[in-house]
Amino acid sequence: MSQADSLPSDLNRLTLAQAAGCLAEGHASAVELTEACRFAIKRLQPVLNAFIDLDEEDALDAARKADSERRSDGILNPLHGVPRITRWTRWISYLGLPALALPIGFSDRGMPVAAQIAGRHFDEAVPLSLGAIYQRQTDWHKQEPSLDTGY
Repeated sequence: MSQADSLPSDLNRLTLAQAAGCLAEGHASAVELTEACRFAIKRLQPVLNAFIDLDEEDALDAARKADSERRSDGILNPLHGVPRITRWTRWISYLGLPALALPIGFSDRGMPVAAQIAGRHFDEAVPLSLGAIYQRQTDWHKQEPSLDTGY
């Protein structure tokens, strides 16, 4: 059994602000938060199908590095060590807003196009629910671009 299999369920439900607070107050490490996210992703992925590739080792390496930096340098920024899923939603995450990117079709040149749904502060359920509904109603997440896109 891995560490994530025995983590308290409340770590899986933290908002960004709460996760940053746990790190700042020493109630959780970046590795523990990352393990909690990994556990939640593995549990929800069969239902949500939200991830194409999950590099768990890279995420854990980044968390270990963040923990080491927090110990040696103190707090670098409030979110240093908080797990992140994608760099494309980072600016929204820094504002404390949950976000989700969804494939919505292809451009005239055949390149994938996505839309981003952002929720209110600390309300992750709304973008995830909207994304799940959208994905059930469309098949864009199953389509692939043509390799002959002119690029």
